[in-house]
Order: sequence, then structure tokens, then C-alpha cells
Amino acid sequence: MIEHLVRAYSGGSGLTLRQRAALRGASLGTLLNRVGVRLDTLGARNGPPVGFAGPITTGPDVADWSPVTGPEAESFERVMRGTQCVFAQRSVIWTVPWSGPDIEDALPAWGQKMRGFAAAARREPVDGIVLTLPREYGATVTDLASTTRRVLRGLAELDGASRCDLRSPEREGWYFTFARERMFLVTTAPCYPPDHSRHGFGEPYTYLLFQPDRAFDRAVSPSGGGLISPAVRARIRDLYENSGRPYDLSITLSPFEAHRFVKPLSLGEAPVRWWEFGPADDGQRSTR
Repeated sequence: MIEHLVRAYSGGSGLTLRQRAALRGASLGTLLNRVGVRLDTLGARNGPPVGFAGPITTGPDVADWSPVTGPEAESFERVMRGTQCVFAQRSVIWTVPWSGPDIEDALPAWGQKMRGFAAAARREPVDGIVLTLPREYGATVTDLASTTRRVLRGLAELDGASRCDLRSPEREGWYFTFARERMFLVTTAPCYPPDHSRHGFGEPYTYLLFQPDRAFDRAVSPSGGGLISPAVRARIRDLYENSGRPYDLSITLSPFEAHRFVKPLSLGEAPVRWWEFGPADDGQRSTR
């Protein structure tokens, strides 16, 4: 990280202005994460404070992680250039590489990095953090749904949040939170064909992009009542439509946020109930 920062600030790295801004936020996130890990260690010795939800105490140090450089960051940058979202081109996105061999092995490191991101997002204009997984985790919609459930369930456990909340997200007012930040999830994977709004443009990864509410707050108009204006939403839908990747409005306009995390393969299909996919080891059984 220090090497990346020195190169970025000296102007010798060839980074874009957006990447340099992201690195500035990353340095803060890394510092805050290290402080958090140190406090977690002290808490383990002395006992947790009253009301503490539970620490993230395992996983590798993030000192050598650069969230805006590397093959995964370059790959997701190409996806953002290909999308029709009018906000993508100016978004600052952190990228987390795969650290398998499986999701449960990668989760501790993801949790630490997402905690650092959440801390930085409260202070810097960073717009999202994307977890990159091998393509097989999104080879089919079924694979992607199972992956989504495993990742969200694992993050909720690391964060101290109740798993029960993930068992019934099909209701108004439900949203995913991590490190006290409400986050929206966009999944992009090889299972989606070129005419799909979640198409991955041939990149060899499955992506889980977490966007904090703060990123959407910066996109709203002053008179929008806290929402992206209907005109901007219509423009985005038209851009996708004209590019041959139309939105399914029944999903887009669903009152349930969970319906938009994993989109069905074809227009008109029922929402993907990703929370029902995967091993039935917690008292629930998959229906697909």
C-alpha cells in the first residue's frame, strides 16, 4: 500500500485521477482497519464492551492490498466502461481479489477490507467495493444465487448481524447492512448473455459489487426527495434498451430490494430468491 501511495502521489504510477482519489480513501480505510483489528485484539483479552456486536479478528493483514490496481481492478474497470449506467464512469470502486480456495476461506479477509471500506466511505467519496470470485461461482444463475447467499450469510456472521434476517428478505424495508452501513448489491457474472443488463463483457470473474447508500445520496438531485430523479432513471433505462440490454421493469420496480440482487436470466422470469439456494444447514430448504 505504501509503495502504491508513494507512486501515486509522485505522479509516477500512471494512475488516473479517480484511481488516485481512491488510493487516498484506501489509505484512510487501511489505517482505520488496522486500528479496528488492534482494538479487537485488546477486546479479546479484556472482554468485549457492552453492546459490541462482535469483532472481525481473523484474516491476513491488508497492508499490501491496493484496491484500485491489479488485474481484478483492471477487469472491473472494463466492465464499468461497457455498462450504460451514467454514474459508472465517474464512480470510485475498490476491488478485492479472490483469496480462496473457497468462499468460507476468503470471508475473513473480505470482512476486514469491507470494514475498512465502510470506514472510508463515511469520510471519502468512494462509491463501492467489489468482491471478485472465479467465474465458476457465477457460471449459472443457480451458482450465482448460491454464491450470493453464502457471501451475505458469511458477512452477516462476521459482522455480528443475525442470520435470521437473511431468511426472509422478501419484504418491504429489508436491506443488507455491514459495519453499520446499508449496502445495495449488484451481481455481474458469466451466466448473463450479451443482451442482459448484468452482462460481464467476457471478463473471467464473478463480481459482487456492494454500494453504500451514501453513494446513491451523491447521485440524487437537490429536489429529488432523496431519490434519483425519474428523468435520470428513464435515461438509464433508455440507454440500456438502445444497447440491446433492456431492464426488466417488474424486477426494477419491485418493492423488495432483495429481488434486485440477483437477476433472472430472461425477461419476464420470476425474481431469483437467492436466500433459498444452497445447503439447508440452518433449518431452511432450497426450493430450486
